[in-house]
Formats: sequence, C-alpha cells, structure tokens
Amino acid sequence: MLPSKNISVVTKDRALLNYAIQKDYTIDVGKLIWYSIMCIMRCSTSMGLGHPSLVYTLSVAAGVRGDQNKE
Repeated sequence: MLPSKNISVVTKDRALLNYAIQKDYTIDVGKLIWYSIMCIMRCSTSMGLGHPSLVYTLSVAAGVRGDQNKE
C-alpha cells in the first residue's frame, strides 16, 4: 500500500502498517493512500508515480482514454 522503489527499506510508516495488519486493527485505506500521494507530491522529487494501478483503474473508470495515435 505504500509505494517504494526499494522494498528492502523498512520505514516507520511501513512498520506501523505491518503492525496494524498483524494485530487486525482497522485501517482507513483511503486515508492511507491519500497521505501517501500527498507525501509523494510534497516530499519527493525522485519517487515517481505512486499507486500506478490505482491511478490507471480510476482513469479507466472515469473514461480517460490513452490512445497514442491521437494528438
């Protein structure tokens, strides 16, 4: 749920999420994704696109087309 280029790095956020999942705590996934996207936008210049599958799925659901032949 938290995108990263290097999955071998354990951040505090990742450790807390792992702990919450193991303890079967309720997790607000929407808030988690929102926070992650906001952090990518504000904090990082090299992380790239976060949650690409989510972005793609929402774009398709909204009717966004990605025809490469159109200008």
